[in-house]
Amino acid sequence: RESRHDREARKKYWVDKLTYVSTRLHSLLWVVAGILIIYYSNFFHVIWHSDKVNPLFFGITLTGFTVFTIMTFYVGFILP
Repeated sequence: RESRHDREARKKYWVDKLTYVSTRLHSLLWVVAGILIIYYSNFFHVIWHSDKVNPLFFGITLTGFTVFTIMTFYVGFILP
């Protein structure tokens, strides 16, 4: 007969495994959604060729985005 400790250990193993899979699947779905939005909105064509884009604010935004992206990669991959 199985002890309570064995049952709890098996339950914890499966909960941890399913949580890991769920987290990865959730992340993958968000990445796919972002790629689809960029693709179907012609994002890069609009930001590089549209006359409605102010070059000064676009440069400031691009610089800020680059800084925050580098900080995010640092905190997410280097720091831990």
